[in-house]
Amino acid sequence: MENLLNAKEIDAGINAIRNMGKRFNAKSQMVALSAMHHAEVHGDNTKLTRLVNAMPNSARKQGMIAYIEAFTPQNWQEKDQAFKKGKRQYLIQDAMAIAWYDFTKEKPVKALDLDKLLDFAKLQAAAKAQVDKALEEGREVKGDIEAFNSRLNAEIVIS
Repeated sequence: MENLLNAKEIDAGINAIRNMGKRFNAKSQMVALSAMHHAEVHGDNTKLTRLVNAMPNSARKQGMIAYIEAFTPQNWQEKDQAFKKGKRQYLIQDAMAIAWYDFTKEKPVKALDLDKLLDFAKLQAAAKAQVDKALEEGREVKGDIEAFNSRLNAEIVIS
């Protein structure tokens, strides 16, 4: 396959990515803190908005948004792709104690477990618990409870 890297080039590429990542983390942290300070002093949140919108696809944009929202009164408006000022306080000194990329953790990718997804015993137990709780609380339950219980206790056969 042409244009693919050999082992030596792969190793050099990995080292370059590690170094770029360290520089990106340091630069984006400084820019984030500075943009927070700018918004506090000047009432101008456009630099925070521009920072988030400038995040590369490989960066954790949602982590940056969570960080800014936690330490400023700014609230991210997904529809507008912009921050809007809320009523919380600026906590820039607190923000300086933790980097944005350490503030939230990236969730590991989880496989979809089909056996757990269609665990009918658990689904039946959850349905029964909802009905029992509603009856216990004296809430109205619509439908035929006896028919529900019959269906609930029926053996489920999937072909």
